[in-house]
Amino acid sequence: MKFLTVFFLILFIYFYSTAFTTSLGGWSTIDINSDEVKELAKKVINKYTTENEENNFLFKVIDAKQQIVAGVNYNLLILISSLSCNLTLNCSKYLQATIFQQPWNCTEEINIFEKSTDEIS
Repeated sequence: MKFLTVFFLILFIYFYSTAFTTSLGGWSTIDINSDEVKELAKKVINKYTTENEENNFLFKVIDAKQQIVAGVNYNLLILISSLSCNLTLNCSKYLQATIFQQPWNCTEEINIFEKSTDEIS
C-alpha cells in the first residue's frame, strides 16, 4: 500500500510540473507590459517608420510570444497609428513582427507584416 501511495505521489508531481511548462522550442506567451516587449515594439515601429517613410506611434501591444531556439524568437502583434493622419480617418494599422535575437553574436533580425483587421481575430 505504501508503494502505491509513493508511486501515485511521484506520478502526480510529474504531471503537475509538466502541465504548466511549455514544450522545448514551443511558443510561450510573455507579458505585453514588460520592458522587454516595449523595447521590441519600439524597434519594430522604428524599422517600419524608416522603411515606409511615415511617422507612426505605438498605440497598443496586442499579443507577445517568445520561442527559445538557438537564440530567441519573438512574435509581436501591435497596433500603430500615424502621427500625420486626419482625426476623422482611421489611420491605425496592425503589424505582426517577428524578431530573432542572438545576443552573443550581436544578431537581430526584424520582419514586419501588415495585417488586416479580418486576420486579427
